[in-house]
Amino acid sequence: MRTWGTYSYTIATHFLPALINGDTSGLTDDEVKDLLDFEAAARERVRADGFTVGHWADAEDSTNFTQCEVCGLYAETTQVYLMVYTD
Repeated sequence: MRTWGTYSYTIATHFLPALINGDTSGLTDDEVKDLLDFEAAARERVRADGFTVGHWADAEDSTNFTQCEVCGLYAETTQVYLMVYTD
């Protein structure tokens, strides 16, 4: 059985369909680029820490109006987790 760990991020809720399901249809080209850059940096951090990247998961009931780590703007945000294998 694999052991899971998490890395936590705060992102604008409108990025969720793209992050979780790969559906970028509601995003501008600049937002897609920002999200791809964010994802690449998050995955690199995981690998640099010696872990294997798993998948993204949305934390339930975590919406707030705070700063998004993808675009840097204030928006309705949610907590997401990058799930990683720690063994």
